[in-house]
Amino acid sequence: PLVQFRRRFGELCDGHLAARLTLRQGDYLGKEATAFNEMAASIEAMMTAAHAQIAQLETDVKALRLAIDEGAATQIHPRGDRLGEHATHLRTGVQPATTRDDPTPGVR
Repeated sequence: PLVQFRRRFGELCDGHLAARLTLRQGDYLGKEATAFNEMAASIEAMMTAAHAQIAQLETDVKALRLAIDEGAATQIHPRGDRLGEHATHLRTGVQPATTRDDPTPGVR
């Protein structure tokens, strides 16, 4: 099991968020493997949501630039508002994750 753990940790470090552990029946560290898989799934879900919000932000930035270029003043404010909404959704989506500068999250 430790060899698998090392490989999967390496995959996560390389950005492969679909990395999961599959142990054989009777292998040690079953609870730890389950915890690892839950952690990896949580990170993958947050990143999937973040990527979707980033794609939408990019689309809306292009639309805002087009509205500015065309001088469509009535379109500029609503598009700016949409960008703000997407930024809020993006922040909310990654809120469960903390960094070194953030307060320490609760420990399980």
